[in-house]
Amino acid sequence: MKMCNKCGVETARNKKGECVNCVKSYNKAYYEANKDNIKSVQKAYRQSPKGKAKRNASRAKRRATKLNANPSWSNEDHIKMWYEQAKHWEWLTGEPYHVDHVVPLQGKNVSGLHVAHNLEVIPARLDLAKSNIHC
Repeated sequence: MKMCNKCGVETARNKKGECVNCVKSYNKAYYEANKDNIKSVQKAYRQSPKGKAKRNASRAKRRATKLNANPSWSNEDHIKMWYEQAKHWEWLTGEPYHVDHVVPLQGKNVSGLHVAHNLEVIPARLDLAKSNIHC
């Protein structure tokens, strides 16, 4: 870690040798200044044939992985219980909840199974922030 000349903080560097904090603040400011344009470009891409194909491929991969990760001995009733519990917590708190795989189905080093003991109910904001960073 090196001291940054711009922000004066000792931080990590990215692959280009730039201060991570400076890059993050620049990206945030750029996004705020160009939010409408960025969203319209993203929407146009999602609606384009290439964007739809990429999204469909991603969804198909997820479904296939989930099917392959669902062994014949798994108890579907216990799995459904986790999803019902997530809806119950959502109803109680008003905050969205997700059913999360403790060991991800598509991890880098290890792949989990879609079974009851590999599931947990967590707030959606935590689940969306994870993004398979653990394995």
